[in-house]
Amino acid sequence: MNQMSNYILIVLFTGLAIWQGIGYFRTKGKITIYDKLWSGTRILFVAAAILGAATLLVYTGPIEFIRIVSMLLCVISYLLCRDGIGDEGVSVNGSFYPYGTVRAYDFQQEKKSFFAVFTVNDGSKNGNYNININFDLKDEEAVKALLKKRIGKKYTRMKVKK
Repeated sequence: MNQMSNYILIVLFTGLAIWQGIGYFRTKGKITIYDKLWSGTRILFVAAAILGAATLLVYTGPIEFIRIVSMLLCVISYLLCRDGIGDEGVSVNGSFYPYGTVRAYDFQQEKKSFFAVFTVNDGSKNGNYNININFDLKDEEAVKALLKKRIGKKYTRMKVKK
């Protein structure tokens, strides 16, 4: 691999790891009900980490080692950053949205999971957008009770798209 591409990938993966790490620490204590642990995206990230670690057997230079370590840190920080809800608001991809920014919410039940959909206004020019969180079915009643307690008046029947 070209040295310049190694440097670019090191900067990219380190930046992503720091960004996700900051999101993890920003939302760490605010989530009480977490999303479903294993999803297709998480499984793909674990597979990427395993394949990345396996390249340690092929590449032996110090710059390749640093690139692989930065990639693994990026994957680990992504896996640590979880979505969910808490007493203060909603957390998605390391961003936290207080219940005051939630305009509406709805639920949808599938065979093996339970989705909560939130319409959030982040205060920017872009306006409202939807956030989907995939919860485990065993958490359905707890999620509904917490949301009814905190923002029950904002429940709105929406056409839910995944």
